[in-house]
Amino acid sequence: MFDALGRFAHRGRWAVLLLTVAFVALSLSWGSGVFGELADGGFEDPDTESSRADSHARDYFGDGGQLVVAVRGSDMTVDSPAYERSVRAMLADLPEETVSGAVHHWNSPNREGLVTEEGRITYLLVSLRPGALDEEGAYEELRDALEHPDLSVRLGGSPAVEHDLNTWTERDLQRAELIAMPALLVLLLAVFGSVFSAVLPLVLGMVSVLGSLTLLRALTLVTDVSVFAVNMVTMLGLGLAIDYSLLMVTRYREELLRRGPVDAVVATVTTAGRTVAFSALTVAGALGGLLLFPQMFLRSVGLGGVCVVLFALFTTLTLLPALLALLGRRVESLSMPWRPRLIVPRHRRYRPGPWRKGARLVMRHPGTAMLLVTLVLALLTLPFFDARFGTVDARTLPSQAESRQVTEEIEDGPLGDSISALDVIVTGAPPMDAVESYAARLAELPGATGAHISDHSPDDGAVRISVPHGGDSMAQETRDLVSEVRAASEPEGATNVFVGGTTAAQIDLEQSLADHLPGVMLAVVAVTLVLLFAAFGSVVLPLKAVLMAALSLGASFGAIVWVFQEGNLAGPLDFTPTGTVEPTMLVLVLVVSFGLSTDYEVFLLSRARAEWLAGRDNTSAVTEGVHRTGGVITSAALLMCVVLAAFSTAEITIVKLLGVGLLVAIVIDASLVRMVLVPATMRMLGSLNWWLPRSLRALHDRIGFNEEERETLVEDAPTTEAPSQRPSTHHRPAGRNNRGTPAPPPPRGPRRDRSRGAVRSGRGNTRGRGRLRGRDRPRVTGEEWLDERTVDITVDSPAMGEALPVRLLGPPGWDPHADPRRTWPVLYLLHGEHEDYTAWTRHTDVADLSARSRAVIAMPEGGRAGNYSDWYNYGRHGAPAWETFHLEEVWWVLRTMYRARDRRAVAGASSGGYGAVIYAARNPGTFTAAASFSGLLAPRSHAGRELLMATLRSEGLDPYALWGFPGVHERVWREHDPLRRVEGLRGTALYLSSGTTGPPGDRAVREAVGDTLGSSEALCAASLRSVAAELERRGIPATVNLYQGGTHSWASWERELHASWPMLMGCLGAAATPARA
Repeated sequence: MFDALGRFAHRGRWAVLLLTVAFVALSLSWGSGVFGELADGGFEDPDTESSRADSHARDYFGDGGQLVVAVRGSDMTVDSPAYERSVRAMLADLPEETVSGAVHHWNSPNREGLVTEEGRITYLLVSLRPGALDEEGAYEELRDALEHPDLSVRLGGSPAVEHDLNTWTERDLQRAELIAMPALLVLLLAVFGSVFSAVLPLVLGMVSVLGSLTLLRALTLVTDVSVFAVNMVTMLGLGLAIDYSLLMVTRYREELLRRGPVDAVVATVTTAGRTVAFSALTVAGALGGLLLFPQMFLRSVGLGGVCVVLFALFTTLTLLPALLALLGRRVESLSMPWRPRLIVPRHRRYRPGPWRKGARLVMRHPGTAMLLVTLVLALLTLPFFDARFGTVDARTLPSQAESRQVTEEIEDGPLGDSISALDVIVTGAPPMDAVESYAARLAELPGATGAHISDHSPDDGAVRISVPHGGDSMAQETRDLVSEVRAASEPEGATNVFVGGTTAAQIDLEQSLADHLPGVMLAVVAVTLVLLFAAFGSVVLPLKAVLMAALSLGASFGAIVWVFQEGNLAGPLDFTPTGTVEPTMLVLVLVVSFGLSTDYEVFLLSRARAEWLAGRDNTSAVTEGVHRTGGVITSAALLMCVVLAAFSTAEITIVKLLGVGLLVAIVIDASLVRMVLVPATMRMLGSLNWWLPRSLRALHDRIGFNEEERETLVEDAPTTEAPSQRPSTHHRPAGRNNRGTPAPPPPRGPRRDRSRGAVRSGRGNTRGRGRLRGRDRPRVTGEEWLDERTVDITVDSPAMGEALPVRLLGPPGWDPHADPRRTWPVLYLLHGEHEDYTAWTRHTDVADLSARSRAVIAMPEGGRAGNYSDWYNYGRHGAPAWETFHLEEVWWVLRTMYRARDRRAVAGASSGGYGAVIYAARNPGTFTAAASFSGLLAPRSHAGRELLMATLRSEGLDPYALWGFPGVHERVWREHDPLRRVEGLRGTALYLSSGTTGPPGDRAVREAVGDTLGSSEALCAASLRSVAAELERRGIPATVNLYQGGTHSWASWERELHASWPMLMGCLGAAATPARA
């Protein structure tokens, strides 16, 4: 699926771009109009008592909200007749279809409460009809109708506050984009070091923002979308689009090092695209939990969030690959001076980076690390236990907002109590005396300052009672008053009594959230557990991930309470503390942070799991996982934090709260939790981390998420580009000559494998026949004769990037510079790990043994842990390239300068024995004979893999630079597995031997490095048995000697060299016969 998507993005790149341009035009013209379609409020549960009270107030009494109009005369006071005439004239011009009535100084019994002390400002309470301001532009028309040449007018009340929220939301979004985009560009330039690479994520981010607005506009056609959902959804869209683009662009640049642009696009979508898809589904699954809440605000954020996350995923998998296909290698253009190297060659010793050092420190002291981090997180969580919840009011707007100023003025005045009074709706046409008696009883309740009938519906007999109170709407005394009113007995003849108002609505909201939150979190956690189970094949790691997320969320909640409820940092952050926090904002922080934290969990655990599957123990696997992903997690978190910090500058307090809350959650999660607490926990859990019950293994096989398998398929796929399009490296595919043109087809055997660097079987390989040209040619920079038969030469190797020694041992009377017509066959003798090119002459009697033969013995340097391979280097190839050095460059030197005949054999001990067999198998027809003494011939087995990697680590080398990650780069491992390439040995004389001393098993594996007591030898014997069985099954003849009592030592190998010598010399035609002219 993903490889097809990648190919589609490349083939249809122009169509994708044209469609994107059309979509952007639509978004600019239509999507940007979403701000006029957004619904106000949306924090209430429609099934609660307070919501039904509001609904009845609209139905029975025509209550469409109340607009507070602050009027100021230029040089007049309310006692002036001109002032009264101007106000009445202004009210007379108001449209009747919008305004149902108005209360003012000249018609209200509470005249003094509607005028300021100096008498210059009076307040008009304008009642609106239900739905009067629903049409776009209706508020502006009413605002224009309230203008008068002799009066200055300011608007407040709920309708004005809701309008200003729309206005400031749009301004905040524009400000956030202006702040975020330059900051993101600077950070992306620092990460990528290339202008084009840095701009691509920004392009995806801007398209995602426009897409977010368009999707929200489309959603308004079918459902209500809260005004507060805009910043939340666009924040997510921008942050996730840039994070996903970061992963994709980084992967594409790495793929360019190993393949052409077309294949790099396909490989990027197939690998990183799957990771992005998994991440997006995780975040979307968490946001989908918001759909289970009845509050319109949460549902609209949930629905919009799911849509925008999927939209970010869609653009990342279509638009971004299309852009990459168009740019090709130009994605690296306009590089910065500090541009980082993508792949650092690992064939030399490396110094542990800060992530590895930190991980090792945590692993050495996991208990202390857990205790300290848990203590810090607990301390950060403490303020949350004093949390007090409140509603969204005018104070969420900036202090310069007109509606906030007017609303606060009226609430602080004599009418404040009546505006915040409890609203009691009595239905069923009860007798008025019963209603009056009921109101009198309510007025005597603790906390009430009175109660009076404020409205009556003559049509159905419903009555409205206002119960003012003297305290703050969110105070406990007021909450208790709501409970008392609801508990009071209903008036005689009443059908129902509904208690509404600000305090009742807040109580009902909190109860609704408390009722629905467990089910929502259960669903979110269940989705997360299933996805993480599919990703990691463990039942412990998903549970641990949920626990870690909970710890970081607690710290974030504590920070929110400390900052926004207590008012700390109110000055720097520029907001007015209310002494409460809005509970739906905490729900949003909870769900969104939970989804985002899973991203970092997947990054870390995916690499740790790959290391564990590759044979590392739990401790080293987790350490390597932290080392490999620390930079990725930090970069992704920094980019997301830039976006959140930009939205934290919003003027609307609840948007600021969301930005700060998510920012704190991500910083804590990406630092303390992911980099310290998670590794420490995994260190203490040990192998239990990876526990999977047998009963669940079949289930995981069916639903498991396995990016590694897909990556292997991509790397094995035939290339679609011409060879000239590929990046030049020292690595040459077997089966091609040194000019880069295809070799003649093999005369027999199965077809050629068209993937890079593989010949399945057959003969006719032309590798290393002395045709190196230009820069590919090695140079002999030193020649030192040790005696009449032995010479050490120094070969300056382009493939290795350095000069390396080769020891040559000639037959008696050998003088390569005397008669150019004389030639000699060559026997390669390869040394083992931790040795060098002098090992065979130091440890054995090969000089005496070869004195009776007519062949040149070539003993090249193979590195202390070179493993006789052209190292993969994470797809970059290049140095060290031992196979190219030995079979092309050394052979070119022997052919052109030391009179080598085109007849070769190869033998080796330990890893050199492996080298002898794999050289012969990978290059059919090159060697007439091959001999292996104690070679590890099954490196892909669990024991063989761990022994191999332990050996590389013991030399301070990166084990994964050799052939990549097991499972991830399985093709490369198969290419270097003799057991998988035995068909290439057909026609080559074989002598394979190993001792059998030593108990096999895990203990033997871990004690193998540097061991000469037999444990390593037992592993070699086991691998030889496997290869011998496969040779026999295929009918390929071989001499196999599995002997008792031998050890992994030179004494055994010298004996085996003697045993195989007649075969080797016979195949070379060098058994005591004169050299051919």
